[in-house]
Amino acid sequence: MIRPLSNRNEIATAASDANADVDILRETLLAIGRIPMLSAEEEERLAHGIKLAQGRLRQCMLQSVEVVAQVAALLERVAAGEERLDRMLDVTLAQLKGKQRLRAVARMHAETLRGIVHESRESGQGLSNRQVRKVQRLADEALVRTRLIEEYFAASSDACDKRCQLARERYESLRNRMVAANLRLAVSIAKKYQHAGVPLLDLIQEGSEGLIRAAEKFKPSLGFKFSTYSVWWIQQRIRSAVTEKSRLIRIGEAAASRIRRMRAEAVEQQETSPQGLAFEDLPLESASASRREELRKSFYVCRDILSLDSPLQTQSGLTHADALPAACEDLDGALIQGEQRQAIGRALQGLTPRECEVLRLRFGLEDGQERNLAEVGRILDISRERVRQIEQVSLKKLRLRLKPEEVN
Repeated sequence: MIRPLSNRNEIATAASDANADVDILRETLLAIGRIPMLSAEEEERLAHGIKLAQGRLRQCMLQSVEVVAQVAALLERVAAGEERLDRMLDVTLAQLKGKQRLRAVARMHAETLRGIVHESRESGQGLSNRQVRKVQRLADEALVRTRLIEEYFAASSDACDKRCQLARERYESLRNRMVAANLRLAVSIAKKYQHAGVPLLDLIQEGSEGLIRAAEKFKPSLGFKFSTYSVWWIQQRIRSAVTEKSRLIRIGEAAASRIRRMRAEAVEQQETSPQGLAFEDLPLESASASRREELRKSFYVCRDILSLDSPLQTQSGLTHADALPAACEDLDGALIQGEQRQAIGRALQGLTPRECEVLRLRFGLEDGQERNLAEVGRILDISRERVRQIEQVSLKKLRLRLKPEEVN
């Protein structure tokens, strides 16, 4: 059954929305292009200013007894192994190797912080300047994440403190200036992923979020430019967005990354294009049976999914959904199979004998046995790459020749 086409108003609305998106993207790129870049000296001064403002904001938030109590509770959970170190503490991979030391430091500092909280509540006064400096030193030594401190402060009764608000405004102003000056880098990286199924404007937004994270983490003492440091954060954010948003079936970033690496290795080894790459082409010689099955599932999930709303390659204005057959349970199964064979036979008439033979062997059109590229190549005495090329050309011809009524 063919469903009616959308009316002209719907088509005009869709076209208008598409044009609006293009205009927004153009305006965004022009605005980014007008932002002046920083010189090396300006970037260094700004980076030091960000770290100084970040430290002042952190110190201001740690003046709250409620926040200190929350930090102490966090360190107690870390020491007891109830929280993951890499999620609660600002640690590097090298530091993570000393988990026992990190937990010991957390336990010791949690006890000290508990004592400071008890003293403050007993006296009925806030923390003294000496206690605030000590709290900040302990939190820094325990590597407590600033973002967690911000969450605790936002939920405390001191969240409206004017001094902290001014400190935050100063910090965010400097941080955002660093981010804005490097947005060209986010655009450059985002463009490399613009055919991954996520709109470019969304990719740029994700890249800017990565820049913000990089600006928060960057240390001028590392000895290299901010742009060099921020590339990894931008790529991580964009790749996560592509993995999350580009597929109807979501898979983890780790699995998607493995498949990307294997695809790239297979393409390099076989000197072929990634389009039409079969699972058998991946380098899996050393993988166990269970590992191969896991990767096989991830491989097929990673493939592009054809939308039923996408148009057919005809001039009819129909979509793939229009070509779906109506549900008819009372038809004889054998008759349906016979009609399908006739439709396939008619479609194959426009192909060369070699193209017909490749499709029959590849998809089991005669004996029902599907074969991979290597098996077809051995039967026809040609390379697997040649089989893939013939298959792609043949399928393209069929898509151009088939009509919706023939598919039905």
